[in-house]
Amino acid sequence: MKTKSYSLLLLLCGVISSCTTFSGSHPDKVDNAKKAIETCQYKPTETKFIKTFDNDGVDAAIGFLETGRFEQLISNTTLSQKKYTKATDYVAKSEAEAKIRVRNILKDTQATLLSDKERYYYITDYEITFLYAYQALNYLKQHDLENATVSIRNLSYAQYATFQAKDLATQTRDTNYQELSHVNSRQISSNISNSKQYRQLATIASRVRNSYENAFGYYLEAIIYQSYDTDLNNANLSMSNAFRVVPDNPYVSADYQQIKKAFDSGGNIYPQDQGKLVIIYESGWVEPLKKIDIPKTIFFQQAGVQKISLPYYGSYNLAQNADIQIFKDNKLIDHGKSALLVDTTAMAAKSLSDQYPAIVTREVLRLVTKTAISVAAISSSGDYAALAAIGTSIYNLATTEADQRSWNLLPKNVDLFSKNLAVGKYTLKINNKSTTVTLQPQKITLVWLTKEGCYEQILLNQVL
Repeated sequence: MKTKSYSLLLLLCGVISSCTTFSGSHPDKVDNAKKAIETCQYKPTETKFIKTFDNDGVDAAIGFLETGRFEQLISNTTLSQKKYTKATDYVAKSEAEAKIRVRNILKDTQATLLSDKERYYYITDYEITFLYAYQALNYLKQHDLENATVSIRNLSYAQYATFQAKDLATQTRDTNYQELSHVNSRQISSNISNSKQYRQLATIASRVRNSYENAFGYYLEAIIYQSYDTDLNNANLSMSNAFRVVPDNPYVSADYQQIKKAFDSGGNIYPQDQGKLVIIYESGWVEPLKKIDIPKTIFFQQAGVQKISLPYYGSYNLAQNADIQIFKDNKLIDHGKSALLVDTTAMAAKSLSDQYPAIVTREVLRLVTKTAISVAAISSSGDYAALAAIGTSIYNLATTEADQRSWNLLPKNVDLFSKNLAVGKYTLKINNKSTTVTLQPQKITLVWLTKEGCYEQILLNQVL
């Protein structure tokens, strides 16, 4: 009987393919790259990290995001640019394309009821805003203002990913799946909403209005437009969007009032003898997705209580703002702190919460069907010992792991500091990092600095 039971378990492992999935989670795959950056030992890790995502499979899109960002952080701008360009191929660029994707995902949900294949990763709305902003910065590093302008214009594509998530949630909710008759949907909903982890997710998500408007992207868009075009209409609109998203950021508020005044009056933004210093400061890593197991009862045979595994974001603290000092001829002329532009985890949590109805339904459908397969296989085997332990067997075989894929190499904070300064050369001290900047008449000098552990690099110092 033991041999028969063992054979049955092997059979079920073939049917329930989650038994053979031992690969690490996405956060695990990226963790070594994070540590390499933090310890400034990234060169030995580069080849192995790129190879981890060197395929055209279900992880292709997220792989291009992660490797593109890694190459960007270690100043391999051309390779980063290529990776990001490939990532844009996976971005829906119209509402019609988003609708087609929803239909495909719904079909895939039906198909995965009988197989445990992983689904393709779709780049989410907040990730899209960072993708096009970072690609624009790559172009700026190459002194290509025109293509930087083209890239930053595509920030609006993020709204189609939001539409996709919400449309999928609506259609999933309105579909009458027969499999759901085997579970208590109210109990599942109650178990989820009452869990500590879901409450954490909801609290974090409530910090932002939506997940497709990124103040960092809007602000960068505004200063690129301002540098590219003498017509201030686009720059004014973008800066007003940034101000609407982060009205409490003092630098955004001041810059918005300044550009609005120039736009309304038809005059110059800055006096002839002044320019604008802008510092974009990134620090920390966005929170990785965690997983929670939610129990649910399946009402047929002896299946009993099973579980579904769901992703969530846990509580966290933001990284500290940058301490910024400005020196002119070795004399301190200004001292201040950067102010928060983006809480990336809050955007990610809002995006995830919009997807939750579809995620939960898909996991319930998947587990009910797997359980049905397990019950049928065990019952037809005539193995009464296995049949008696059917609840335990199914629990071990049919459960799935939460999808923990998200763009892990994004910063936790994106901060801003800006100030009008007289034309000339200055020395900046940002935390412990010093650099020299030049201010030109009525021009913007952009400094972009990223800090992760011992890694503290100025990735851009340029007059736009």
